Amino acid sequence: MKNRKLHPVFTVYAVAAAWIIYALIFPLYRISDLLFACVFSAVVYLLVRNFLCAKTEPGLKFVKTGDAGADETIKKGRDFINGLDRAKDTISNEKLSGQIETLKQTSVKIVEFVAKSPESAKSLDTFTDYYFPTALKLLNSYAEFQDKTGDPDGNVQNAMTRIEGVMESVIAAFSKQLDTLYENKSVDIRTDIDVLKTILARENL
Repeated sequence: MKNRKLHPVFTVYAVAAAWIIYALIFPLYRISDLLFACVFSAVVYLLVRNFLCAKTEPGLKFVKTGDAGADETIKKGRDFINGLDRAKDTISNEKLSGQIETLKQTSVKIVEFVAKSPESAKSLDTFTDYYFPTALKLLNSYAEFQDKTGDPDGNVQNAMTRIEGVMESVIAAFSKQLDTLYENKSVDIRTDIDVLKTILARENL
């Protein structure tokens, strides 16, 4: 997920200033002069946009791997993380907001792992298809419930309490999945090393 750049209105002011400066130095009564002024202002705009006004929002850098399955997993992860951010912004419960942040950080690590090891995406199909949407559904429901007025039977409060109670289990499941990814990676490495040793021994190297 690439960082998004913000281009403020200052770029417009810079272009306007470029026209004024150009008009003060060069005449503008010929078509060629106007064309040069347009080129000059375009160059100023690009320079200001790319080097002065390209403020970067905090974000995650998820690059495409070239593996269709891995890229789809990364996309699901990116969408899930964005959903967590939106939920955190709307939920007023401080403890739950902290749990959402923990869940987000673990999710980031999972997606980054897939970006570096695309072959691991196959083992995450069930996880991304169930845990991602289910976790977001629960959090979005909580955000909706907290603004509800009137709960004579206590059903809404009960649902919110149950969501709060299950979040630790959700976080544990995500942490376990991350640990499993690293464990599988270490097994693959050990296997590669054993094969390499066998080949070296066979070749008397």
